[in-house]
Amino acid sequence: AEECSVMEAADLSSFFVGYMEFCNSQNQRLPRNAARMLQALLSHPAGAQGFWTTFLTDPDLNRCTSAPYDPALIEAIARFPELNMGVISSCLAMSATEEALYEGDPYMAESAGLSKARACTLIGAITAQPAPKRG
Repeated sequence: AEECSVMEAADLSSFFVGYMEFCNSQNQRLPRNAARMLQALLSHPAGAQGFWTTFLTDPDLNRCTSAPYDPALIEAIARFPELNMGVISSCLAMSATEEALYEGDPYMAESAGLSKARACTLIGAITAQPAPKRG
């Protein structure tokens, strides 16, 4: 897959995480082609940045942003761990900083707190799982 810009990745991710939420609400895993698309998106810096920013901040997501995560998500992270863990960690740091900065704005502080909690939960789930087989 060709690389895209962060904005293009964020636009694509907005649609894609909605689909992830739908699949999760139906107790279904991502179909194989969607898993491939996710892996392609998380294989380069702009794609990872756009995806994780959307995944961690979208307030309309509930099921797909909570453990247990879709195996395709964990496998995509495992395929490109340095890139994705770096972006997730940066999002965590940014959210923690924003939460402290926006103390006077309850909406912004709550939004940053949600992103921070999602990042912490995701990192905990990733580090607690055995590494998937590479293939």
